[in-house]
Amino acid sequence: MKRSIVKNQLGIYLLLSLYLCACNTQPDIDIPEEIASLENLTVVDPDSDPIQTGAPVRTAVYGDTEDVIIGALRFFETDHLGRVFIADGSLLVIHAYDPDGNYIGQVGSEGDGPGEFRRINSITFDDTYLHVMDTETLRISRFDLNTFEYVDARDLPFTPDFSGGYFSPPNSFDLLDNGNYLIHFSLGFVSGQEEEDENRNLTGRIMDLTINEIQEEFVYSLPANEALVRREGTSLYAMNVPYKRTSHIHYNNGQIFHGWSEELLFKWYDLTGSTLRSLYVPYNNVPLNRDEVVSEYADRDEPWRSMVRNDQMPETWPSFIEAFPDDEMRVWAGLYTDNPDSYTWQAYTIDGELYASFTWPRSKTLKAVRNGALYTIETDPDTDLRQVAKYRFQ
Repeated sequence: MKRSIVKNQLGIYLLLSLYLCACNTQPDIDIPEEIASLENLTVVDPDSDPIQTGAPVRTAVYGDTEDVIIGALRFFETDHLGRVFIADGSLLVIHAYDPDGNYIGQVGSEGDGPGEFRRINSITFDDTYLHVMDTETLRISRFDLNTFEYVDARDLPFTPDFSGGYFSPPNSFDLLDNGNYLIHFSLGFVSGQEEEDENRNLTGRIMDLTINEIQEEFVYSLPANEALVRREGTSLYAMNVPYKRTSHIHYNNGQIFHGWSEELLFKWYDLTGSTLRSLYVPYNNVPLNRDEVVSEYADRDEPWRSMVRNDQMPETWPSFIEAFPDDEMRVWAGLYTDNPDSYTWQAYTIDGELYASFTWPRSKTLKAVRNGALYTIETDPDTDLRQVAKYRFQ
């Protein structure tokens, strides 16, 4: 039997006052009833003073140099030594930098042969190897972390299935403690189908490397990102818009982390799908002005313009644009605010403390926190090029 994690029903909740015992040092805060009933729930007092004060300061930049030009910065990852690896979606290579931002080498190249890529989807590490998923060639390649030389590869045992109105290909992966892979599957649309789009789920399954098979059981099944979709006969139009709700799923310290951007509620699950703990932050979502959103898409071609104009938009923006756990099990979230040019970034400990709170321009998107360093993808105001930057609190 497949395990699944059922999405909480979102709607209008009856508010009640939840007072937790002094031994848990929890604040006396009004929270929704369905959230208050969760087991192992921790509530953060959003009005408390953060442990870290002030905004972090930039200490290094990773991007174009005199010797290398990045074609298209897709994403990046950091290893246990603090090195940064940038996936270049145009040149189809991985650029490597030392912790101070100096360019130190290239991993892989474009092509179909061993150690070559057609699409770089995901990167992860152990202490010895860099693992890279390529969903065009359907394989995960390993490279030596010291020399960046190609070592070997595993084929992804995946057969596309377009039935049921959706296409669910492998999208990214993580390395489990036992050496197997946790494969995360994305979810696309297929034209000519009239399925209930709100029932779409993202799933994760384990790839057993001893037999090179992906297990049938789901490690998790969580709601997929909302999107604007129009089907006309065999034609399909799909578009992501910022006011739709999104899922944020991460594997961290042997646990599955999930945040649904409707509210600041975060959950952790084990690899059997059982809920371990939940963290909730009371927050009033920013009201959405429909006329302003429609005007943003007024210059778009059809059918995109009318898809936005005819959509039943929510009354508020999502709670956050980004959410993820760091290596200390703190949760980092970029909150929507009344200022359309900035986000408020906050971090919460699993004990319910407000760890950090600061405001950054929206051009500076926090993507990872590791070993006390904050890593962003941002645009250089002088060159208009995207780059990775590292920050630390003073």
